[in-house]
Amino acid sequence: MNVKDHQDGSIEFYDSSGILYILVLGSLICSALYLIVAELSDVSPNMYEIYFIGFVACLTTIAFVCFAEKVSFCFYPDRKIVKWKRTRYFIKNSSGSLDFADIKHAVIAISGGGLTELASYQINLVTESAPIRMMHTLTLNEKPSLEYATQINTILNINKDTKTLIEDSIIEVIRAGYRAEVMAKELYRCSYEDAKKFVDAKTKEIRKMNS
Repeated sequence: MNVKDHQDGSIEFYDSSGILYILVLGSLICSALYLIVAELSDVSPNMYEIYFIGFVACLTTIAFVCFAEKVSFCFYPDRKIVKWKRTRYFIKNSSGSLDFADIKHAVIAISGGGLTELASYQINLVTESAPIRMMHTLTLNEKPSLEYATQINTILNINKDTKTLIEDSIIEVIRAGYRAEVMAKELYRCSYEDAKKFVDAKTKEIRKMNS
């Protein structure tokens, strides 16, 4: 993810689904290296190998075209608005804007993750109606996500310490109906058992408030 300060005073956060860039680039590089090595070793690849390389290249290109996306959010502190834009290459684009007053806070959300699997994190802008996904996958490490979420909350003039930010993030994940044990484990740097106890307690609190 990148952060850019513009001359007009706005602050832009932007990111791309980099894994797909790596996938496409990696497959094309591997295919090219294979053909080069085959040429240098005087071993001409047979037609089936060429077809297979072309098939892999086509699949990765289709995956890139269909799923790669670029997300940018630009905050204007003087105008108290944030403009967002999501570009999905050759498929569809979407954009919009929000008033700072409509945003409750920025929290860390979770994507995937299980007991034996690392989760990937993103940042959500939480509004009264629904959370808006701020970024695609940011990192497998919690520290950058915390830093970016803290920076965004500061821009929104929402002051939260790290502990409160983590707790609010976990609560939002639970409210969205997702499991939060792995997220709590990673963010609090505790055991899975302790994380599960914390999540279970918060889940009971949320259910009690909603009943």
